Amino acid sequence: MNAIFIIGSVQAFFFSILIFSKKHKSFHDKVLASWLLLMGLQLLLKYINFNELYIYVPWILGLNAGFPLVHGPMLFLYVNSLTKNYKKIRRIDYLHFIPFVLMYIYLLPVLLLSSESKIQIFIHGQNYDPKYLPLFILLILSVPSYIVWSFYSLKKHQSNILRFFSFNEKVGLQWLYYLTIGLGAIWLAIVLAYMLTYAFGIIHQANRDILIYIVFVIYIFILGFKGLKQGNIFFDINPLLSKANQSKKIGSLEVEKEVKVKQASKIKNADEILKKIQSYMEKEKPYLEEKLTIVQLSESLNIPYYILSQVINDKLNQNFFDFVNYYRVNEAKEKLCDPKFDHYTILGTALDCGFNSKASFNRIFKLKTSKTPTQYKNSQKLN
Repeated sequence: MNAIFIIGSVQAFFFSILIFSKKHKSFHDKVLASWLLLMGLQLLLKYINFNELYIYVPWILGLNAGFPLVHGPMLFLYVNSLTKNYKKIRRIDYLHFIPFVLMYIYLLPVLLLSSESKIQIFIHGQNYDPKYLPLFILLILSVPSYIVWSFYSLKKHQSNILRFFSFNEKVGLQWLYYLTIGLGAIWLAIVLAYMLTYAFGIIHQANRDILIYIVFVIYIFILGFKGLKQGNIFFDINPLLSKANQSKKIGSLEVEKEVKVKQASKIKNADEILKKIQSYMEKEKPYLEEKLTIVQLSESLNIPYYILSQVINDKLNQNFFDFVNYYRVNEAKEKLCDPKFDHYTILGTALDCGFNSKASFNRIFKLKTSKTPTQYKNSQKLN
């Protein structure tokens, strides 16, 4: 068990230092690095308590009490720093850490006791667990709230991606969903462990903590492993959004107001605009560009991107992502049926039609046709 605490703490500190040492750190880098630092510190304090090393540093007793209350706000802040282009922490964001501060204010009378008194209260005979009741209640309410809140922010982010991009592999930040689900797994482990300890009396308090921190350490392991393996843990979405929008910033208050004003009024020549868009797509085939954005298409057509988005949505009931991939799938269907392209692999066909991976090609093709590309090709040969 000691090895798990040490390895988990070292890994958390390692990732924190790695991110803090980046030359061009974004705000979300700082948030993630700070969060990992807190994770490492929490595990280190647990290691000291677990091995009764507090007799050498008794002043640390109780310092880890509020740490569980910081993970929900840090997850939410990290998700928003990636999806809303935050440059620094806002004043309102500090409100999320009020429960964390209140916990230490509540424990202040105990934290200020002498070292000898602390040891007696925390360790030798006096039941200190009732002091943690407010912490447990706050955890029950806090963590699920932030998980739901984070999912809402991610869903909104995904919706914006489908409005502006024809691809979502690198801008979707799908791994953030797993990060949010992982925090939920930790919360469930805490609830289960406390139920087994107090409601059923099945496990001892020490074993309860071991169960909780095993899940916590696994969470850090998965986070670190995924970051090292895929490399997208440090992926910055903001430059891509800025490039796609050039002089306009998606999500800024001014642009949001402008778009709402433009979309509030009906577009009189919407049918003509739609014909122009469809004609351009069929003749010029811009969808073959795997990283096509609505801003690039608007520049080619000399039509504001918010007009394009509204026309496509109103007239075809599609977002930009579905609109572009409709043409890509049709292009792929033609190539799959054409003997001239029999020597193409599925990946070759995917890349030739504007998809940037075999996985996305298979997923989108099956969604549009109810068949995989291979199944579709074989069915056409039978006909």
